[in-house]
Amino acid sequence: MHWHDLIPLQFRFVSGVRDYEFKTRFFHPRYSANADTLPAQVKLGSIFCDLVISRAKDPTLFEAMKRLLEVDGETNRELRYMTVHNAYEALVRHRDIDITSIRHSFAHPADQLTHPAVIQSLNKRFGSTEINLREHSHKREYFRCLGGMLVVLDQVLARELELRSSAGARQASTTQRNVKH
Repeated sequence: MHWHDLIPLQFRFVSGVRDYEFKTRFFHPRYSANADTLPAQVKLGSIFCDLVISRAKDPTLFEAMKRLLEVDGETNRELRYMTVHNAYEALVRHRDIDITSIRHSFAHPADQLTHPAVIQSLNKRFGSTEINLREHSHKREYFRCLGGMLVVLDQVLARELELRSSAGARQASTTQRNVKH
């Protein structure tokens, strides 16, 4: 998946993705959409290292990555945001209210929004609790938050994949030592 492809060129600067160097890559499995593993890469230093994420060993990480792969090529903006937000909710403990309030706006009718912080965030940024993606200022804010989510997700995924890469290297080292003796 190419992170930058989720943000149109005209909004890449405001979204924060234009100058951000993404540290993770993951790919659609070639053999099956229902695969139990996903190939991934994490940048360690100046090179990308290959990893395989297993549904059985890392169900939360696997499902978040699978969600992000589903959004690749999605043209419906609301669905794109909701899908990325699902991955964000799965991996990020301390979520930004501005990012989360957009998801609430897409998921619920304006008159059913009851959380004061969500209502305040939407009113402050959009002038109401309704988001109109035909308006340039609303699109700009939408992509700013989507980009913010992508950057945070990449940081969390990179940290998680680095841990798995380090654990795999330690395990391989231990296995090699055990075989030699």
